[in-house]
Amino acid sequence: MAKDIHKGTSGLPPYFNIDPDVALAELDSPTSTEGFAAIAEGCARGRADLYSRGMNDEGRKELRLFSTWEITRYLIPVAQAHFRRVLKANPDLPQGRSETEGGAKWFTLDEVLVLRAHFGAQGSKAKDYAPYRPKGLPAKLVAVANFKGGSARPQRRRIWPCRPRWTATRCW
Repeated sequence: MAKDIHKGTSGLPPYFNIDPDVALAELDSPTSTEGFAAIAEGCARGRADLYSRGMNDEGRKELRLFSTWEITRYLIPVAQAHFRRVLKANPDLPQGRSETEGGAKWFTLDEVLVLRAHFGAQGSKAKDYAPYRPKGLPAKLVAVANFKGGSARPQRRRIWPCRPRWTATRCW
């Protein structure tokens, strides 16, 4: 078993054995008002940089673009080659953006929805290009796009019946 090098013979944590005079001698000189101003300026530059990421030219946040791979894999159930053929055969459909000639195409969510409607009307009747929804009823599924980062821990909600009404509780 590995020996704990931080544990002294007395059983006390190592910070109990710190000599205050030695610790004070190892400190740098105190920060001046100019030092605090430089720190505040650096923090402001970092905050402005983080704020500007994800902004368009007008300074507003916008949803990221979707690649043809993502569209055909998750949003519209067709092969990539068929997707490209349909785009080539229908120049009135959104053609997406490409940074290079013949490079990968990128589409906005609005363009994806137009393409999904086209495939739903013109595509195979054996495939569902949009989630099922009975006529006249609101959608049951909701997609949420969030711009802020998170803890990367999924949070799920479970609905439990209670006496007067339903309540949502967190489940981990």
